[in-house]
Amino acid sequence: MDHAVKATRGRPLNTLRFENDELECLYQRYTLKLQRFSVLGVVALVVVLCGVMAALSLFFNNAATFHNIFNSIVCVLFAIVLVLLQCSVIKDHHLPTLCYTILLFTASICVVSMPTLGSVFPVDTKEVMAEGVWQIVFVVFLAYAMMPLQIWEAVAFGTNDFNLN
Repeated sequence: MDHAVKATRGRPLNTLRFENDELECLYQRYTLKLQRFSVLGVVALVVVLCGVMAALSLFFNNAATFHNIFNSIVCVLFAIVLVLLQCSVIKDHHLPTLCYTILLFTASICVVSMPTLGSVFPVDTKEVMAEGVWQIVFVVFLAYAMMPLQIWEAVAFGTNDFNLN
């Protein structure tokens, strides 16, 4: 049985495929399972990040601020997504859409953590240049290292995310 990878004609974006369709189907299922595991890790990290940030903000301010309310909402939303992923309610073919949604919410975490937001909403950040930088670095790390995205999508997200600050 020949399991060689051959270039298929007429498919410029997906040029490498196995000759055997059954083997190609098994490979696609395998990669989707790997992607599912990495997306599960990203969602768990965002739940922990937002939960800790909301708790610390609430503890140090002793009042509801825009940051701890926003981080609490994102933490609850991602906890629900984590449960849905764990229970296999979210199917493997929904992963690309879920990844883009995760990118949207993590970019919003970066926007909320910027100190310039204090002129619009009462937030608990200080007006310093370094405020919000570690969130941007963390989110870009998630996009590059853990999200099953194509490299051009991760680069575009990282470039736009650094331009926000």
